[in-house]
Amino acid sequence: MKKLTSRVLSFILILSMVLTSGFTSMASESSTGNQNVSQKTSTGINYLTETGVYINGVYYTKEQFI
Repeated sequence: MKKLTSRVLSFILILSMVLTSGFTSMASESSTGNQNVSQKTSTGINYLTETGVYINGVYYTKEQFI
């Protein structure tokens, strides 16, 4: 009886592992349309936009970093 219980439990665990391994998490973009990213640092708040970045209140374009 103990051997049968052990096999049934093993089968259930194996089956649950096989079935749940197929699930993946999906990431989605925010639908607000806000493309700016902000980060608070010890020196202030920095904002990243599509065309450049604000660092300590000063705007820098992408070309200035190349």
